[in-house]
Amino acid sequence: MRHNRAINHLGRQSGHRKALLANMASSLILCKQIETTVAKAKALRTYVEPLITKSKEDTTHSRRIVFSYLKQKEAVSELFRVVAPKIADRPGGYTRIVRTGFRVGDAADMAIIQLVDFTEAAAAPEKEVKKTSTRRGGAKKAAATDGETPAKKTVSRKANSPKAANENATKAAPAARKKTAAASDKIRLGFIGLGQQGHYLWGSFIKMDDVRLVAGCDVYDIKRDRFAREVTEYYKGKGEKKVSVDLYEDYQDLLARPDVDAVVIAVPDHQHALIALAALKAGKDVYLEKPM
Repeated sequence: MRHNRAINHLGRQSGHRKALLANMASSLILCKQIETTVAKAKALRTYVEPLITKSKEDTTHSRRIVFSYLKQKEAVSELFRVVAPKIADRPGGYTRIVRTGFRVGDAADMAIIQLVDFTEAAAAPEKEVKKTSTRRGGAKKAAATDGETPAKKTVSRKANSPKAANENATKAAPAARKKTAAASDKIRLGFIGLGQQGHYLWGSFIKMDDVRLVAGCDVYDIKRDRFAREVTEYYKGKGEKKVSVDLYEDYQDLLARPDVDAVVIAVPDHQHALIALAALKAGKDVYLEKPM
């Protein structure tokens, strides 16, 4: 039974809980809205609203009482100078809790707690700066109005422009890459998960004759340098002159490489499906390995 359990202890001792609520209340007063869990937001509401009511009477005694709770001079000054005049006519209910969904990782119920009278100021969008653009076709338009239409010159310039050359090179790159892959007859492999758990696995992949490790990504940023060093030293020891191993912080960048044929995913179970789905959408072959 929940008899005499009116306070949510938030899994903390009283000293820790009071410091937490004091810091959150100061942040709410200074920033006008903060994002936290629903449980902490409800506990903060009961903590900060009596202090806001106290600020309606701007006396030295009231300031000292509020300071004993917040313990920040800046928050006390903001409360009495900015917040108090705006909520003077409001009889309670100074805060609003808006649920925002569930946090990735532990699925905690998240929410935004904000001061009601400062909602517009907290959610005001940034002003967009208009970019001034110049049109370089003004001379052509003037010539067209006079009856002169340089159609042949325009076609020849477009055909010989650097942009057209780049587009042709981009279209020819995949075909050249396929020819190179067919000639080398090696699977170009990307490895996701270079940490201690995945080290035993990519250490065995570099010894396969029909596999070439070209890129790696560590979702935990642990063993990235070790991966590059060991793979480079091994391929140089086999007599390969051009050895390049690219390292990425985000696995999305690795999957965006068109020259990677397949990926090995050696990460914990809860990330297997997310990364594998992204790899399949990118058209890569996927090999899943459960780390030890």
